[in-house]
Amino acid sequence: MSGYIKLYRQMMSHPKYKDSHHMHLWVHILMKAAFSPVDVDWKGKTVRLEPGQFTAGRKQLSDETGISEQRIKTALRRFISDSQINQQTSNKCSMFTVLNWEKYQMSNQPSTSNQPAINQPSTTKEEVEERKEIYIADKSPVAEPPKKPKKTRQLFQYPEWFSPVWNDIKRLDPLGRSEKRKTFDIISLLKANGVDPVFCVKFYRWKCEAASEEQYIGAFEAWMKPDDIMDEWQAVQAKKTTADGMLP
Repeated sequence: MSGYIKLYRQMMSHPKYKDSHHMHLWVHILMKAAFSPVDVDWKGKTVRLEPGQFTAGRKQLSDETGISEQRIKTALRRFISDSQINQQTSNKCSMFTVLNWEKYQMSNQPSTSNQPAINQPSTTKEEVEERKEIYIADKSPVAEPPKKPKKTRQLFQYPEWFSPVWNDIKRLDPLGRSEKRKTFDIISLLKANGVDPVFCVKFYRWKCEAASEEQYIGAFEAWMKPDDIMDEWQAVQAKKTTADGMLP
C-alpha cells in the first residue's frame, strides 16, 4: 500500500487525543480506507469499495495494530457514536465507511498555514518589487475585499420518518423531558447503521416499563444509550427474530 493521508491538527483538541490506542486505531483506519474505487470479496460476493471504505474484522484490526480486541470493540463503538464511521456487519468481517472522507481527504483547497504549502511556489523578490512599482504608479490603495453577507439561521427540517417516531416517544414521556433534536441525532445515527427506528421506540418502552418510579428518568436521550440499542438489535438479528417477537 502506498500514498499518503491527511491529518488535521484539529484532532489534538479531541477528548480522546491522549488515548494512544484510540488515536492509533483511528490513524490505522484512515490508512486502510480505499482512496479510489476497488473491488473486493465480501459476504461471498464481489463488492466495490468506494473512497473511504474498507473491510476488516476486530481480530484482523487487533493483529494489524497490536491493540486488544476488547479495546478495538470499544473504540469502534465510540467512532460510530461520534459519527466518524458507519459499520455494516457480516459473519466474518465488517464493511466500514469513514464519514466525511471527501471533505477531509479529497479536498483540493489551498493550505491556510502561514508557511507556503508544498508544491506552491512562493513569491519572488522580483515579483514583490514589480507590485510596488505598479502601486506607486497608480497611487491608489488596494480595495478591501467585499464583506461576506451574514448567514441567516434556518430552522432544522426533520425527515418525514421521524414524525411518528417522535409522537410515540412523547406518549412514553409524560414529563416532556425528551429533547427532540438530541433524540433525533441518536435515532438517526442508529438508523444509518441499519437499526429500525420503530425498534428504538419499542426498546425505550420496554426499558420504561421495566424500571421503577425511582429509576425512571423520562428523557429518551438520557435513558437510551446507542450502544445498548445496537447490542439488542444485533442480538435480535442474530436470532433471526423480529423486534416485535423480542420486545412487548
